[in-house]
Amino acid sequence: MTIWHVNQNDKIVKQLSKKDPKLGELIGLIGNVDFQTRPDRFRSLVRSITGQLISVAAAEAIFNRLDRALDGDITAESVKRLPDETIRECGFSRSKLQYLRDLQEKVCSGSLNLNELDNFDDQTVIKCLTDIKGIGAWTAHMFLIFSLKRQNILAIGDIGLQRAARWLYQVEQSKRKEALLVEGEKWSPHCTIASIYLWEAVQRGWLSYDSIEDLK
Repeated sequence: MTIWHVNQNDKIVKQLSKKDPKLGELIGLIGNVDFQTRPDRFRSLVRSITGQLISVAAAEAIFNRLDRALDGDITAESVKRLPDETIRECGFSRSKLQYLRDLQEKVCSGSLNLNELDNFDDQTVIKCLTDIKGIGAWTAHMFLIFSLKRQNILAIGDIGLQRAARWLYQVEQSKRKEALLVEGEKWSPHCTIASIYLWEAVQRGWLSYDSIEDLK
């Protein structure tokens, strides 16, 4: 992983604070953020597939077993050589094994060139990735952020962002997704930076407070 450093004094961050004063309060409290990215694109997608519908701890354990089985070399070619039985022993379900095989096959055959995705716009990247079995919009959004470092991605389906929006803007539970959409219009074309600050609030455990006012 590499680090994406977000400085609160950057022009983009200051513009976000001006457009959305409530987000600006959060940025002021957090300051600078170091955000871990995933430049190894195939490895990033494998990690995303591994983590679907299970706890973070379980996903980490399964991914680490696969990593050890491949001596730290998780590539389409190395996965192709690994028997199904070995992958299943790492903890992959039958469906996730199918997803992994579909990803591996598309990359090995050249029908999906992960290195060429830099040349495509966001929607085209999403289309390319969601053509892979088991990869939906959320995984594609995470890839755009963590692996391609795209600046204007708002993962509406991300529960962490929804929870953070509910907390920051003090809306009802049923309105948290709507709040994210409404505020996201202010953040464009830098939705990713706004998302990083919301995730940081979640990571720090600040959502356990009733509101941001309790942190001042």
